[in-house]
Amino acid sequence: MKRLIFSCFFLLSIFIINGQNYYNFPVSNTIWNIYLHNVWYNTNTETTRYTFTSEDTVINNQIYSKLFSIEDDTIMNQSNSEYFAAFREDSTKRVYFILNNDTNEILLYDFSLDIGDSIHYNYRFYEGVLFEQNNHYKVLESIDSININGSFRKKFTFSGSYPGITWVEGIGAIDGEGLFAPIAHILTGGEVYHLACVKDSNTIVYLNNPICAKCFCSILTNIGMLVFKKEINVYPNPTDRAFKIDFSGIDGTVLRLYTNDLKLVKEFEIVDEKQIIVNQKLSKGLYFLVINDKLDNHYVKKIVIK
Repeated sequence: MKRLIFSCFFLLSIFIINGQNYYNFPVSNTIWNIYLHNVWYNTNTETTRYTFTSEDTVINNQIYSKLFSIEDDTIMNQSNSEYFAAFREDSTKRVYFILNNDTNEILLYDFSLDIGDSIHYNYRFYEGVLFEQNNHYKVLESIDSININGSFRKKFTFSGSYPGITWVEGIGAIDGEGLFAPIAHILTGGEVYHLACVKDSNTIVYLNNPICAKCFCSILTNIGMLVFKKEINVYPNPTDRAFKIDFSGIDGTVLRLYTNDLKLVKEFEIVDEKQIIVNQKLSKGLYFLVINDKLDNHYVKKIVIK
């Protein structure tokens, strides 16, 4: 009886792994959040975020998706980020990238591998720079299945140089610093990068954030990628006291005003209003205006009090 149960479980596992749909690598509306762990002080700090929007570029007659990066900023939006690399996935499930300051196309992932296959790299990656380091490789030891939001995806486990030895379809590496982990330079000074989360089209598909139980921990970074500015008009801006907020293009539910260090100053519940006038004595400095709509999108505008 035990043998029969084991055989059924084994066959079911094979069926799940082989029968599931392939998840393409996400090259639009996806964001990776990275944190830095200091071994000596046992501290964790959110550092770099990578995001695909919907921008494409053509390089050598191939269409690539633009990857943007941002570091040490409280708002994740394209206006505060910089074009970092171009990515593409071919028809054989291989994912390539070209750094913005480079011309080499690098194979980063190969989701067509079978158990026993290996993938070789000739480069390492450190703080946005590629440098040659030949013949480091990973050997695929197992293919398993992982349940993410009710759907099964293939999980690839490798032996070889750490990090980047655990991959998930549609996400990439989930160990090390995530996206670039397969070729990441291994730090030796007591600091280690880790993947905190991956958010795809406003849905969290991976979460391992030790700082908080969210994809982004601070008030404004928790907004994720759905941050927009152009729909909010504030005038006068800068101002010395009173200002009018016009958000006629937003079906807002709540409006909050934060200081630069993310302390809540004022909160307004929005019923039918499309304009709000704030006439309150505020200290000089930078403030953030955040509006939530009914779809839980967040809109942010910077305000300067002079």
